[in-house]
Amino acid sequence: MKINLLKFSPTVILLLYTLNLSAAVITWTGGTGNWDVSTNWDSGTIPTTTDDVTISSGIVMIPASYSAHALSVTISSTGVLELADSSALQIDSAAVNGIVIYSGSGLNNAGVIHINSPGIFGIENYSGSLHNLPTGKIYITNAGTGGIRNHKAGAILTNDGLININNTGLGDGIYSTKVMVNNVGASIIITHTETNGIDSYNGSLTNYGEISIDFTGDDGMMITGSAFNNYGDVEIAHCYKGGGANGAMGIYAQSIKNRSGASFYIHHVESSAMRTYGDLENDGQIEIFNKSYIGIFVKDATLSNQETGEIKIVGNGNSAIHLDNASVENGGFLYFDNNGGWAIDASAGSDSDNKKNGIIQGNGIIRGGAFVDSGTLIPGDDIGALEIFGYKPSLPVYNMKIAGPDSAGSQGGYDLLTFRFSNTDTLQGDVNVAFFDGYTGVSKDTFFMISIPLGYTGTFNSINLPVLDTGLFWETVYAVDGVKFVINGTITWTGVTSEDWNTSTNWDRNIVPNALNDVIIPTGTTYSAHVSSEPIIKSLLVMPGASMVIAQALTVKP
Repeated sequence: MKINLLKFSPTVILLLYTLNLSAAVITWTGGTGNWDVSTNWDSGTIPTTTDDVTISSGIVMIPASYSAHALSVTISSTGVLELADSSALQIDSAAVNGIVIYSGSGLNNAGVIHINSPGIFGIENYSGSLHNLPTGKIYITNAGTGGIRNHKAGAILTNDGLININNTGLGDGIYSTKVMVNNVGASIIITHTETNGIDSYNGSLTNYGEISIDFTGDDGMMITGSAFNNYGDVEIAHCYKGGGANGAMGIYAQSIKNRSGASFYIHHVESSAMRTYGDLENDGQIEIFNKSYIGIFVKDATLSNQETGEIKIVGNGNSAIHLDNASVENGGFLYFDNNGGWAIDASAGSDSDNKKNGIIQGNGIIRGGAFVDSGTLIPGDDIGALEIFGYKPSLPVYNMKIAGPDSAGSQGGYDLLTFRFSNTDTLQGDVNVAFFDGYTGVSKDTFFMISIPLGYTGTFNSINLPVLDTGLFWETVYAVDGVKFVINGTITWTGVTSEDWNTSTNWDRNIVPNALNDVIIPTGTTYSAHVSSEPIIKSLLVMPGASMVIAQALTVKP
């Protein structure tokens, strides 16, 4: 990913200043005082829309309920500009920057600042302090280059209020090489940028509030040289520059730490929704959906989803997660569905680890490297299928569902897990199966729910199947290519106790047949069956040479 450092030649800068020669320059001379007092200015007049304002010392206050105007404002040396709650500052069509803040100076805003159509940046914080207070609102529209540039040693951008940037001509919504903090309760809204929404280049970016970025001509956020610490909520959408798989990303970062209670919500992104070449640590929520090419791309690093972390990736054109010499460590909840490629696509040297408390749920194929599983696997949201290459179980748990006897992984059918062991491994773990969507079990229904086409040894530690109606029972079949569960309703007469049909010990299952059962009467029993009541059964097979007596009635209802 390229880094856009916009530079301007002396000729361009000279031209921009030449266009502004007709503007008057008014300098603050009033020490500490109010903007709306004419004697506080060297011109003896209050600045208007055609004046370039300079504040190099003192504290200038725009008082409550007052609306100030200027063509541009430059704050330098020890100067400070403060806007009171309910005050306003309107800046239109500045030739270069709407507001410039130099080293040692500051802007503290509790009012409303509107900057429209500046030639280059709405605000350039050049080693100064830009503090937008809780009641403060900053609106920047139609900037020639970018909304805010926060750079050079000592520059600090602190937002406790609202920053709204719309429609940048050549550059980023916010470009920062130094400290940038979005605090609790604060909001940054950036829409329609020519390049990145936020570009933090070798700076420090921490979010405790809300960040919303929509319609960018490059990455939603590009963060290089430092980690992005997110304690708040970030939504990024519609990042597109026409590069296809190599196009705009939601977030391109050195590393990301999404803290407990924080969230990322990313959708409609041309390339990767999130791409890191450093660790991605998630204790919060990450939701990626709808039209991104790859959900999360991790290179030479680790995607660590902690115990409180939730990651959901749905409806992307390619892989949900792509690992390039990287790894996934899941101790939380990881969900993927309806992605065009792999659930997890891992290159050589990559691996995945579903830890003891980890849950992986969804549909798709996990391939590449080794997949060590000590956690829980759940196919699908309703009914689904998961397939895993290089599978290495380590006392995992499998939670599966049955909604009917149709094909595995289909709606109304049953879950399917497919394990492709790197060699013939021993089965481990606990299987838990539940009925779903009203299904209660029918005799002879068979569910091939665990496919192991490359072979295996051993059996599961435990299999917990749902309770069936009286007369039906489960059979677990360990076949050469997997494990199936069969509902059996066949009961065979043993006649070891007496000839009485209604004595349970005369049947191999120790129950008296009912309307759900297929009954077999074999030869060679001690006693022949004698029906003295009026039972109802599903079917009856009397083997050649066997006999039974029906004293009253026997009803067969298939």
